[in-house]
Amino acid sequence: MSHCLLRIPSFVAWLSLTAAAAAQPPAFLGRSASQYELELKSGLPQTRHLAAWSLAQMGSPARDALNAALAHDDPTVRYWAVHGLSRIALSSPVDAPLRQSLAAALAPLLDDKSAAPRLAAAETLARLGRREEALPVLVQALADPQEATRIAAIESLARLGPLAAPAKQQIAAATSDPSEYVKRIAARWLAAQPQASP
Repeated sequence: MSHCLLRIPSFVAWLSLTAAAAAQPPAFLGRSASQYELELKSGLPQTRHLAAWSLAQMGSPARDALNAALAHDDPTVRYWAVHGLSRIALSSPVDAPLRQSLAAALAPLLDDKSAAPRLAAAETLARLGRREEALPVLVQALADPQEATRIAAIESLARLGPLAAPAKQQIAAATSDPSEYVKRIAARWLAAQPQASP
């Protein structure tokens, strides 16, 4: 009996530690979403970008911070906000109201002046059932004078697979792009599509 009683204090201590841990907000690399959100205000780009990336990795616990970051002045922060919200939306059930809510939050990014958040939003929205709005953004980017933007666009279209079928003509045209990388990705996408019956 006394042996059992001796164990009670340690068990109570364990319960207290467990309860304290449960009461703490979810953390990533030892920091909470609110701490990372504060770092988005830093004057140092590297600090902002690391904070935005960290919030994207946190997922659902950082949803509010990611939503707010969609309006950040820094396009890299906006890109990671799109990425994080995309992960949350695409991991939720197809008929979940959350998917529609996040799609509505991402839609304004289709007009973003910076290519990275704009194309990331377009790819996500295409996956969320809004291809009519999203694909034209990706197609338009195939004609961008910047090679990096054309590469990002064709990569997004390639990842969409059959969802990018309405853009088949434009993807076929991309096989004549000056960039060898764009040509290769476009040709690979075309080769993976079902061939029409004769």
